[in-house]
Amino acid sequence: MKAVILGTGATIGTLGGKGGVKGFEERLNEVRPSWQDDYRNLKKAIDACKKSRDEKINLDQVWTRIDYYSKFRKILNGDYGSDASIELHKAVLVAYSFKKEISNICNKRHDFTLINELKELGRGDALISFNWDTLAENIVMKMLEESLIQSPDPDSSKYIQLIKPHGSLSWVHKKDGTVIFKEGSKPRLNPMTENDVDEDEAEPLVLGAVPVKSEIIEEVQRGDHIKVFTTISDQWRETIRVISQADEVVVLGYSFPNEDTYGRFLLREAVRNRPKKHRLPKIRYYALTEHRCDIEKAFREIFSDEVNYEYMGKIKRAKEL
Repeated sequence: MKAVILGTGATIGTLGGKGGVKGFEERLNEVRPSWQDDYRNLKKAIDACKKSRDEKINLDQVWTRIDYYSKFRKILNGDYGSDASIELHKAVLVAYSFKKEISNICNKRHDFTLINELKELGRGDALISFNWDTLAENIVMKMLEESLIQSPDPDSSKYIQLIKPHGSLSWVHKKDGTVIFKEGSKPRLNPMTENDVDEDEAEPLVLGAVPVKSEIIEEVQRGDHIKVFTTISDQWRETIRVISQADEVVVLGYSFPNEDTYGRFLLREAVRNRPKKHRLPKIRYYALTEHRCDIEKAFREIFSDEVNYEYMGKIKRAKEL
């Protein structure tokens, strides 16, 4: 079995610098110049994060602030309210759906790293995407015309399986607790729109760029939220199953970040549970040169010092955008 693991670097590299949580405010300025008027509560939270007026705020900074004020509202005597959360989800959809870019890529035939690695996937292999965007699944289904199923699925061994442990902008979390994350057995390729998001109706099911991801804690996700926990835990269970069996792992733009402590733990457990007769998987990875040291350290921590990895260079972008 082969597994391809994607992080935000895969999208950033493919789209020539667009994407990622670090350039959130700059991305909003690019795609929605009026965002400060459209999302006044979000702007209030962003301004509170800044040490100076000219500082550019990352998505994780503002999302963490809104999340902490919600969790600790009795301690901090207030929060930003549900409006800030709704506006944040709308802004994330606007910033990271990449509808135009994905359409342009899928309507042309050209060579770039992501498509070259995805075309090597076959029946029973897995695409594990930690990205909210739907770039990779669109490439597989529209450009490569391969059958892709959304895990979990009883027929996973017959197709390429898509696993998304951090959710997706195309997944709908309704306020009655319902989660819509697939079309039959196929993945949902189209992100929700800004107009689809409403406090009393629905929002995209994405795990926020925050230190404590409540969606994966069963004790928190009770009542109407239990389906969120079930959906996300199923994705992680499938991730662990794949990593415990894979012979080859290709990593594109994912750094196994320290803030995802729970993810590192779960992946280490997946490696620990590999049958003794299975060798450690061979790892090939793509990343910026300056990130190599941290990524290779993560490989050794997760897979052991005996892990075999090979650096493949930077991600080659799709030029026709």
